[in-house]
Amino acid sequence: MINGVWGWYQILAVLAVLLLLCILIGIISYFRKKAGIEKQLYEKIFNSCKEPCNINQTIGGIFRLMSAKIKANEYGFYLLDGKNGQFVLKSIHYKNESDDNLNLSYSGLIPHKDIKYVFPVALGPADIAKDVGVLNEAKTKIAYVRIRGGKALIQLVVGSSFKMDKNTAAALKNVSERLESVIQCLIEAEIKNTKAKILETSQQATKSITSMISGDGILKMAVSMFTKTINAKGGFFLKRGEDGYELEVNTGFSKETGVMFKYDAELHGFLYDFLGSKKLATLNVNDSNFSIMPIYLIAEGVKQILLFRIDYADNVGIAGFWYDQPYEIDEYQTVSLLLMFSKISDVFGKTKQLSRSCADNIETLKLISTLVDDLSPYTVGFSSLMQKYATLIAEHMRLPKEEVDEIALAAFLSNIGIAALSYDVFLKKGKYTEFDYEIIKLHSEVGADIIESLQGQSRAADMVRYHHERIDGCGYPYGLKGDDIPIGAKILAVAQFFIAKISPRNFRDASTYDEALAAIESAAGTQLDKDVVDNFLSCVANIRNEHKYDDGSLDYCWNMRFVSSELCNKCPVKVRTDRKCWESSATLCVAHGNKCETCFIYTEYQGRMNKN
Repeated sequence: MINGVWGWYQILAVLAVLLLLCILIGIISYFRKKAGIEKQLYEKIFNSCKEPCNINQTIGGIFRLMSAKIKANEYGFYLLDGKNGQFVLKSIHYKNESDDNLNLSYSGLIPHKDIKYVFPVALGPADIAKDVGVLNEAKTKIAYVRIRGGKALIQLVVGSSFKMDKNTAAALKNVSERLESVIQCLIEAEIKNTKAKILETSQQATKSITSMISGDGILKMAVSMFTKTINAKGGFFLKRGEDGYELEVNTGFSKETGVMFKYDAELHGFLYDFLGSKKLATLNVNDSNFSIMPIYLIAEGVKQILLFRIDYADNVGIAGFWYDQPYEIDEYQTVSLLLMFSKISDVFGKTKQLSRSCADNIETLKLISTLVDDLSPYTVGFSSLMQKYATLIAEHMRLPKEEVDEIALAAFLSNIGIAALSYDVFLKKGKYTEFDYEIIKLHSEVGADIIESLQGQSRAADMVRYHHERIDGCGYPYGLKGDDIPIGAKILAVAQFFIAKISPRNFRDASTYDEALAAIESAAGTQLDKDVVDNFLSCVANIRNEHKYDDGSLDYCWNMRFVSSELCNKCPVKVRTDRKCWESSATLCVAHGNKCETCFIYTEYQGRMNKN
């Protein structure tokens, strides 16, 4: 009997050992299979990153790899932007509950409608304390891993109970180390894509040159520019003809809506009657008159329209700008809009007088440059200031008159390339991304192409093309240095440097006049040509010495700032010329981004008086 019991024990022991062996084999097999799957996933990631790199497929593979380490509902992928030192959001994936797969979000940046957490578009290095860690964002926990090398970051939206244990942290660090070369590959692909986009942008900008100089082209440009400036969704221009109004320009509407609006004579007549003799009128969804709006405009999202009466020569028209949200416009905004819209009247009037001759092309280009200046209150008068200072320098250097004239033209048109590029980038508030910066840098080459194509002056074109080159070779677009840079481009660089210093921006005040002079002197020999700087400083010193004992500004403020007469004629300063401009109340300086205490007209006077 005992032997029988021991026999059963032996059998059970053998069975237990066999069971343990089976479990052990199963575990080994599971981990081998898991390792094999992970190995295959790594191979797919590396293969997708080979030339040509499939960026979306590579990022998708990285997210699937991460999902094996941490279960998450959303995954955000960031790359380091070398320009501003921030991690910029490149892609978002979310978990598909039906099959547990990861799907790319609809726009790459817009989260799925059921997703609660919105990934920040940019993160600073200070926001990420460690290589691996967890952030608590309100009611959301975010696990993150910074890829080795510090050029990429992955964020994962995890459950509220998630804790980063040692094993998980070690696994993520291992992934981080293995993906370093993949990230470098992605960065190189991103650079190539950016270059391709920049080339495409440049080609499109060059193609727009021909249409730009036609009257209709400038009207479209003007309406488009001011639409962006006042944050409207779209704009249009109705010109009054013998048989009623004709739609000459429209932006922001779909093609179908544009066609219906073009032939809607009843709506044209209503808009004309609603505006009446007023200069500016507002019509929004809360007004009883809004009920007449046709269904095709309602479907487009129109909820408010600003109407502005335009008079030029013997012609009358209506400029309109529409919004998808109604809002109240205060008295100050009304005045600003009237001043801004008056520019459109100037444009419409001048374009009707222009022909297609070379001389008129120059005037057309100058008109476009002025339009670009007026896009922002901080750049009003820029082209004229450039022309003034560049001419002063060139004459002081005793250059031939023909060359002085070319420099003056190039200075006035130095920003013409902006008109053919993206207004969104030009008007952007805050820091530029690396791509934004590259687009803005194109303006010198595009501007040179415009001048060369329409005006035929290759020397003036080269001055514009190279005016952002530096003496030390660190400029753009070609990294020219020293004597390789044309003298005209060197003069433009000095003028632009000084104007940038004495002009305010939305993120900083202007430097004082003497601070700007000191800055330009310190940049001589590295960024700027020393001989040109010396001539500029000598020229300025001569002018200030001539007015050494004058108890006032060097000239009237409207002459020094080159602000439009439409603005200055309404300013109290021009009425009371017996006072210094900064002693007058209720000035309109804010309309060109300025305030008296930091205005270069006032700080120049202060500096001159302090030296007496």
